[in-house]
Amino acid sequence: SDGAGSGAGSEGEEELKCFHPINWKSIARTLKTESGVKDAAACQRLCAKEDQCTHFNYHTDSHSCELKIKNGSDVVEAANVITGPKTCSSSCFTLGVGHTANNMARSEKKYSPFDCQSWCRDTNGCFYFTFNR
Repeated sequence: SDGAGSGAGSEGEEELKCFHPINWKSIARTLKTESGVKDAAACQRLCAKEDQCTHFNYHTDSHSCELKIKNGSDVVEAANVITGPKTCSSSCFTLGVGHTANNMARSEKKYSPFDCQSWCRDTNGCFYFTFNR
């Protein structure tokens, strides 16, 4: 899908599931900023083209896209911003990679990566999770 749609069941809505909820932004180091970017999905495509880019901030009011360099969960509240990863695979998982920056919480009661993913999605400030068997 090329766009981040707003209709129920749209491909764009499906794509937004791996983006951090609006009104949170990454404060990681910025690689570069692009202006005149159509939507968060277009911002993500710009990030995917840059080897060093790990994630992005898309500013919905100014249509600017900040390409970010560092992984981690350093996010703060900010109006009109969507943060997302370099790519959204169908599962949003990267096997063999652990995120250690700024551990927010730990739970011994998550039985699958999907449980962890849901928990992270529902936790304010959670940007990444690591699931250990």
